[in-house]
Amino acid sequence: MEDAASKPPHQLQGLEAKNLKKKFTPGQLADLLQAAVVRAHWHTNDDGILVASEHGVMIYRILRALTAIPIPLPDEQMIPLLEASIGRAQCTWPREAVCERIEDEFQRRPLNILIWTLLHELHSGMAGDPSIEGQTLRRRLAMLLWHDPYDAVDLKKCWSEAIRRDLRVMLEDRRVLWNSVFEATPVSDSTEPPGKWQKAAESHAAQIGAGQFGKQLLQWLAPFSGAEPVRLSMVGSHILKALLWYSRLLRNPEVDAAALALLHTNWRNKDFIFRPLTVLAGNIAMLAPHEAWPMLLHIQGVLGSKASARLEKIVKQVGAQQGLSEDELRSFGLIQAKVGSRCRRILDGTSPL
Repeated sequence: MEDAASKPPHQLQGLEAKNLKKKFTPGQLADLLQAAVVRAHWHTNDDGILVASEHGVMIYRILRALTAIPIPLPDEQMIPLLEASIGRAQCTWPREAVCERIEDEFQRRPLNILIWTLLHELHSGMAGDPSIEGQTLRRRLAMLLWHDPYDAVDLKKCWSEAIRRDLRVMLEDRRVLWNSVFEATPVSDSTEPPGKWQKAAESHAAQIGAGQFGKQLLQWLAPFSGAEPVRLSMVGSHILKALLWYSRLLRNPEVDAAALALLHTNWRNKDFIFRPLTVLAGNIAMLAPHEAWPMLLHIQGVLGSKASARLEKIVKQVGAQQGLSEDELRSFGLIQAKVGSRCRRILDGTSPL
């Protein structure tokens, strides 16, 4: 490790996780991870940063390698790892890998109240992190915390809190099935369902039954057609995204009509409506072009500058079916004008006039 002490940990190559998997059992790897976490505490300064000394760098490399391995982590290993991860920066702590191990454990077994409490602290500790990586992890943790069975339901916080309330009063067998539905929701900016989700969704719908599934969706979608303003949080927008994907899968006319109520929902806040409305646009695009077109124009008008490239693609697709060229769509202001590479650089300030 020549000049190791003079280099930040993130500039060094990590250990090979595959070699560790060959040499140690999962239980031994978990013990090694716990030992590395203890050692990391010894080499952490007053600001909570793992110092870039030779020993600090080596510990970081070991931590990064061990947390990259999907091994079961019982409470005695998980709790110290979470405690040590609170308030850490990615450059001196493998936060993304830690988040993946937490998600693995959540899928594997029920988490106890102490672990959920630490997850809340870990999430709060990232509040001031402006990095893309930090904000992405914070979103993933927020989605995970939506499932916290010890966290009080607050119906004023988001529409999706009513779903949390309903899940808690379901009979256990039914609750397990519905929990699986929401646990499979991907936290991504994609508004189209990934193949992995599609496969799982078909299984979930079959286990619950199409009729029962549709009936429950009607109940959860009902607030969007009411007079009361609806609040939608970031997490709630992902939950709603998943329900709209399921409405495509079910092909239930009543559910489709309930989903279309989103076109005229009285929103209390509009920060995150771009996500479900873009998904809804994908649902609408499956209708006959003359039916879909006015509804797509309405969505585009509601979203304005928040309209995504995905929505523009749908507008182009259905517009073409209506006999409209891209030039005509641009002239109507329905899609963005083409901008040359030099013009784009001038607009973003990276090239002089």
